[in-house]
Amino acid sequence: MHSLTKIKEQVVDIPQNQNLVTALYPMAKPGIDKCEFAYLAYINGNKKLPVQGLFSDDIALLRNRLGFKKELEIFLTRNSNPTFVDILFFLEAYKNHKTYGVILSTIYGLPRFENSPILGDILKDTYGYIVWHYQLESLIRIFSNIPDTAREIRKGLNRQDPGCWELIKKFTFVDSSTLFDVYNERKMAPVTSNPQYLEAYNLFNLITGGKDGVE
Repeated sequence: MHSLTKIKEQVVDIPQNQNLVTALYPMAKPGIDKCEFAYLAYINGNKKLPVQGLFSDDIALLRNRLGFKKELEIFLTRNSNPTFVDILFFLEAYKNHKTYGVILSTIYGLPRFENSPILGDILKDTYGYIVWHYQLESLIRIFSNIPDTAREIRKGLNRQDPGCWELIKKFTFVDSSTLFDVYNERKMAPVTSNPQYLEAYNLFNLITGGKDGVE
């Protein structure tokens, strides 16, 4: 079993823990200054390295995030030799589990979606779920192969723009399903996001015995 003793998780009062918070998130200082509390999951080594974080004035929301190490242990019993992409997906799944109620046992259980060559290739890193911005934009580009257009449609869907919802109803796959159908079936959360590359890098190196992360 992997040793996770270096992983620490806590909800802190930001004004009383400025050094810790800014050490983990030096580029987020303007946003941090606007919030009173932070949820932090990090590697407590020679250098403190972020794994997950959230800033808010709602302490109940932040306390709901607690449980990261326990879920990581469960994940590692099912996948004892995770790849970097496995860790990347775990971080996203855990975040959405805590924020939107995604059921982690469903994600790591039997395949949920029917096999589809195109969707399978685009969504293989996330077990068939639409999770990240680039995945949704890749699906849109099947029907509108213009990068800026795909990006704007993706942003519109994340804003719940009715016009964008109507547009993807017109994007039809060969099996007669629409992108609207696929998106609603496979989206993990109401919005897509960017992968947490740095956090995944830190965690992957800890789990696989590499050095503690980015220096």
